[in-house]
Amino acid sequence: MQRTIFSRLSRLALPVVAASLLAACGGDSSTSSTTSVLPTTFYAHNALFSNNTTLYTWGNNGSGELGRTTGSSLVPGLALRFANYSAGNGVSLGANHTLAFQKYSTVRTFGYNGYGQLGNGTTTSSSTPVAVRKSRTSASLSGVTAVAAGGYHSLALDRNGNVWGWGNNTLGQLGRGAFTNLSTMTAERVIEEGGLEIAGVTKVAAGGNYSLALLNNGSVWSWGYNALGQLGVDDTTSRFYAVPITSLTGVVQIAAGAGHALALLNDGTVRAWGYNDYGQVGDGSTTTRTTPVQVVTSGGTPITGITLIAAGLDHSLAYNATTDTLYVWGYNGFGQLGLGDTTVRYTATPITSITPFLGSTDLPYTRQLFALGHYSRVRKSDGSWWAWGQNASGQVGDGTTTNRNVPVQINGL
Repeated sequence: MQRTIFSRLSRLALPVVAASLLAACGGDSSTSSTTSVLPTTFYAHNALFSNNTTLYTWGNNGSGELGRTTGSSLVPGLALRFANYSAGNGVSLGANHTLAFQKYSTVRTFGYNGYGQLGNGTTTSSSTPVAVRKSRTSASLSGVTAVAAGGYHSLALDRNGNVWGWGNNTLGQLGRGAFTNLSTMTAERVIEEGGLEIAGVTKVAAGGNYSLALLNNGSVWSWGYNALGQLGVDDTTSRFYAVPITSLTGVVQIAAGAGHALALLNDGTVRAWGYNDYGQVGDGSTTTRTTPVQVVTSGGTPITGITLIAAGLDHSLAYNATTDTLYVWGYNGFGQLGLGDTTVRYTATPITSITPFLGSTDLPYTRQLFALGHYSRVRKSDGSWWAWGQNASGQVGDGTTTNRNVPVQINGL
C-alpha cells in the first residue's frame, strides 16, 4: 500500500523522482545542511513553541530543518527564541524546511533551500535561521501574522492582509502567473487571476504543490497544481494565479494536505476535496473530488460542532470542542489516526484515547491540533503534548524510532 501511495504522490506532492518519494516512508538523509542536494526524507521533522518564546524541534535534520547544527534528534531540542510579543509567534513545517515567525515582525527559516524556500536570496540550505527578504530589496519581510510551508514553497501573511510567497513555482504554487518555471528566492506578492495582488486575507495554507488563502469575507482562493482537484474549482487544470473556490462560503478555517484540502464552515461542518484514494476527503468513498464535499461519519451523518481542523500527507483531523471529540480519517499505514491499528478509515471516526483537549481554539502561538506527513500531534488540557504515527526519524518525539498507533507523550513537553 505504501508503494501505491507514493507512486500517486509523485504526481501531486513533490516534484521529485519516485525513488526519493518512497524514501519518505522512513530513514535518514545524509544530505549536508549547507548544500542544495535533494533530500531523501520528507515531512519527517516536528516543531512547536512550548510557550510564546521558545521553539523546540526534533526528528530528521538531514538538511538543517531542525535549525540546529547537530544531527537528527529523537527528542525535542531548543532551536531558537523569540521575544514575547503579543502572544503571536508561530511555526510551520514543509517537506524539509521550517518557517518560524514573530508576530508583526520577521520570519526566520531553516532547512533545505534548493528551490529558494528559505527566502534569503540563495539556494543554499541552512541549519541556522536566516531572514526572509522582500524581492528587489535588501529589506526583510516584516509585519507577519502567519506562515505556511508547502512541499518546496513558502507563504507568509502580513498585517495588511497581503500574501507573500517564495520557493518553488514550477507548478504555479506561488501564484505569480507567467513566472512558471522559476524558483523565487525572495518574497513576492501573490496575484489574482485578473492581475491584481490578492488582499483581505486572514489565513493561508500550503499543500504539496498548491496554496490556499481564506479572505475576510469567508471565501477561499486557491492556486498551483491541480491534477487531482486539490484547488477545488471543479476541474483538474492547474492555476498560476489565485482563483476563488466559488462553491465555498462562510469559511472560518482552512487546512492543506499533500493533495487534499479541508475547510471549516461557520456552521461547524467540514468540507473536503482533492486526492482521495485513502479516504482522506472523508465522504465514505475513494473518489477524487474536484469540488468540496461534506465530511461524514460512518453512518453518513455530517460531523458538526467542529472548531479545529488539520490535514496531513494523506490523513485528516477535526475536533469538536463541545463534546471533546477528535475525529480522524484517511490513510493509517503508520498508525497516524491513533486508533490502535493501521486500518484506513474512509469516514470521520472518533478517537477516544487522547482526551480531554485544551479548548475550542488554537493556542495563540502554535497549533493545538496538528498533522504533517504521516503523523499527528495534539495538546491535552493539562498542557502536555502527545503525538502518534510514523516515527522512523523520531518525529513523534518519544525517544524511539517505533511507529505509534496510539498517542504517546512527547518527551519533556
